[in-house]
Amino acid sequence: MDEGPKRAPDYTTAFLVTTGGILLMGFFTLAAIAGTIAVALGVAAVDLVIRFLDWRRSAARAVTPPRDEAG
Repeated sequence: MDEGPKRAPDYTTAFLVTTGGILLMGFFTLAAIAGTIAVALGVAAVDLVIRFLDWRRSAARAVTPPRDEAG
């Protein structure tokens, strides 16, 4: 009459597929964050170089040549 407990269903494939999807999304998120940080650092570096070059140009322009005493 009573056959006893039944065997549990095998969800190994479903677990592995779901875990793979979650890992893929996690790695994609990490790559996107790292890329965003890299772009922000690159923009900051370019801005720093542009500001330095502008400062150097304006400092060179601020120096006036000496006047000619003979003229």
